[in-house]
Amino acid sequence: MAKKKILTEDKIMQQAKERELSMLKDPLYHCGEPTYRFRIGDKVLYGAFAESVVTDVIEGGKAYFLDCKNKKDAMPLMRSAIWTEVRPVDAYAGYNFSKENPLHLNFLNSTVQSLLHYYYFFGIDMDPDYQRGYVWTDKDKEYLLDSVFHRLDIGKFVLVERDSKVWSETHNMYEILDGKQRLSALVAFYENRIPYHGVYYNQLSGLDKNTFQTLGVSYAIVDSSAEKKQVLEYFLALNRSGRVMSREQLEKVEKMIKAA
Repeated sequence: MAKKKILTEDKIMQQAKERELSMLKDPLYHCGEPTYRFRIGDKVLYGAFAESVVTDVIEGGKAYFLDCKNKKDAMPLMRSAIWTEVRPVDAYAGYNFSKENPLHLNFLNSTVQSLLHYYYFFGIDMDPDYQRGYVWTDKDKEYLLDSVFHRLDIGKFVLVERDSKVWSETHNMYEILDGKQRLSALVAFYENRIPYHGVYYNQLSGLDKNTFQTLGVSYAIVDSSAEKKQVLEYFLALNRSGRVMSREQLEKVEKMIKAA
């Protein structure tokens, strides 16, 4: 009977490294040339480990073997990682870009049909005082409908719930915070006001009408208890990208924030 081969500690470690390297094959192929590098013995940040130290450098710094500890006095665990997963210690620039969103938006998955239901049965004011005018061209609207009929994402929508007094006075339970141009284009097409490639909504096939109405969209509703200043600040942040507003419109909203 053949004797069972006993593996040495070094052999076990070698086999473990080979397994780790095999899992890095694809990531090593896809990751770019490193913009920073570490040497053996460097302390680094990796995952949620309390302490990580470089034990070996792979392909000139494209990946590393690490000894990682969950606690400083714990036994080290061997890990391998591509360079983008390993970060330097004490590289913090001294400030945070992340901001608290006071509106705490919770986006829900729905459909265009549901959005139109809000528009017709509850009322959505498309022209609150901070909004710009209707700036989309016919081509912009066509591109939106291209996305609809190709079942592509058309972006998120944000509505602001109004208090009961304003609702009763205006007959609009909501106002549009984000998505004015898109929603107005959807409404215009649905109401047979604009064509898509020469075809109006009434002329669509049953399949195309279903595609339009059931397209998935995400929307959030800002509670009526939100302060006007918070709404304006969120509106400004949203509209510094995309089809950028004029400087005059941005300054108008900035003045409204100061007044609020």
